[in-house]
Amino acid sequence: MNLGPSSPPGIEASKWLLQNGFAGKVAFFSGHGPSHPLIQKALEFPQVTVLEKPAKFSQIENLIQ
Repeated sequence: MNLGPSSPPGIEASKWLLQNGFAGKVAFFSGHGPSHPLIQKALEFPQVTVLEKPAKFSQIENLIQ
């Protein structure tokens, strides 16, 4: 979900979801590489997947299965 410019960053939103019992998957689509600090922070959560843009259809399909 895109929360918009006045909303909390995606990492903070996903942290809140996970702390409040969300049992689903969280996926980030990013143009940043795997060494970027925000990507590293996102990967600290066990339920989080990070896909680099442009993601392949098969990668997205695997997320929803």
